[in-house]
Amino acid sequence: MSKAKETIEMFIYQKLRDSILQRQLAPGNQLVESVISDKMNVGRTPIRGAIRKLADEGLVNIVPNRGAFVIQPTKEEIIQAYELRMELEQLAARMAVPHMDETDYEQMRRLCDEEGETIRQADIRAYLRINKAFHMTFIRKCANLFLIDFAEKLIDQTNIYLVLYEMVFYRTTAQTAPGAAEHREIIRLFEEKDAESAGTKVRSHIANAMNNLQLDKVRFSNLENIF
Repeated sequence: MSKAKETIEMFIYQKLRDSILQRQLAPGNQLVESVISDKMNVGRTPIRGAIRKLADEGLVNIVPNRGAFVIQPTKEEIIQAYELRMELEQLAARMAVPHMDETDYEQMRRLCDEEGETIRQADIRAYLRINKAFHMTFIRKCANLFLIDFAEKLIDQTNIYLVLYEMVFYRTTAQTAPGAAEHREIIRLFEEKDAESAGTKVRSHIANAMNNLQLDKVRFSNLENIF
């Protein structure tokens, strides 16, 4: 691919990705190549490349003979993903306690501080990155490679649901990150080496995140208004 096509593909990819992450494109919205092509005055090849990148990230579903659509998980799928995440992270937290030390606690405290800034900046992408880092800090300490791998994949999947349906980033009065107080309580329980309570708190924290999703209250735009 030429440099020019790479640049166009990356621009389209970033534009569509930002539109999904910023909730301008609704779940289930079709990414019609002809609409993008007409708006951008470009051929289909870079558009298809951009859409494939989005599909690789889990933000778009490509349906054979139908087209590409912004991911639209069902309520049941969301609940199933969160329920499995609760089980895995509760187990990981209990297993991690004997292996954690002050370096881990300090890193988690620093991440809690950074979370608050992401809320003040209304930067959901930074929040998701920092939130994942917080959880992966103790998950990696469980010393089970399979559990670490599966838990990380579930975090990435549920982060997509947060992008689509979490409302706190769109409330101008929000001053604290979702679950920030719970994160600090989790750190305290790790410091006390209370494996059972730490696991239970992690589980309830994830359940609260699921319950805070607003599956029918988000307002979206359409593809024609994006480009």
